[in-house]
Amino acid sequence: MGYQDRPYFNESPWGERQSLKFNELSMVTRLIVITVAVYLLDLFTATSKSGNWLGDALALHADWWKRPWEAYQLLTYGFSHAPLNSQVGVAHILFNMLTLFFLGRPLEARYGSREFLRIYLAGIVVSGLVWSLVRLPLENAGIVKGASGGVSTILALFVLNYPHERVMLFGMIPAPAWVIGLLALVSDIGNAFSTNSTIAGEAHLAGAGFGALYFFRRWNFQKWDWTGWIPRRNNLRVHRPVDDYQSLQDQVDVILEKISREGEASLSRKERKKLEQLSREIRSRKQQPW
Repeated sequence: MGYQDRPYFNESPWGERQSLKFNELSMVTRLIVITVAVYLLDLFTATSKSGNWLGDALALHADWWKRPWEAYQLLTYGFSHAPLNSQVGVAHILFNMLTLFFLGRPLEARYGSREFLRIYLAGIVVSGLVWSLVRLPLENAGIVKGASGGVSTILALFVLNYPHERVMLFGMIPAPAWVIGLLALVSDIGNAFSTNSTIAGEAHLAGAGFGALYFFRRWNFQKWDWTGWIPRRNNLRVHRPVDDYQSLQDQVDVILEKISREGEASLSRKERKKLEQLSREIRSRKQQPW
């Protein structure tokens, strides 16, 4: 079964209730809306050396480290894209957003909306840092724009999670996800070592590498204490075991709510065992006469 056939893919991107409220959209859709809104707003700002004023203000300058107050560019460049009148035109943002939409939604369903957001933004920052380091020795290092670093992270995660899923190459040719990943890797390596390429291949490779690390190291940012990199205490409510059917259902609901909010991958081994135990107990109680 291809990823297009999965239930979550066939759902409307605007939510089950067909609502247009921003906070009810999927995280993928919200990221796309924000990115496109920034792009459209940039069209109405004053022109500058490499595009328009807003896009350049958000772009990552290779020498940002000389002005530490501009460190915000490590994140904002991911929401800035090549202007409409540039050589690549609308293709830059279009390709990134289409990839994010088609490959991001299955991952959001797997990891949960909040964790997906953390992964995507972290991919952008890591890609920007690596690109800055590579450009450090150059005198005229330039700037970089685009969500490609974060999108490369999502692409790598999709390929590793669903290597044999069918994906439409160039929107026309069906191919396994691992083939798409391999082609992207070869292309990024070529761009990284090309002196004439306008594509930041090193940033793409850094994003893909970060996605691979996240997958193989089984990271989960939800469980991290960012002040000490120590797993946080579980937010799951604790219920004392009582001989009450409703209490058992409440405990199951709490775990299922966490799965809905953060994805199945967010459950600890203890929570998984607890869910299995509660499910068996509820089934057993249903079979008993009341």
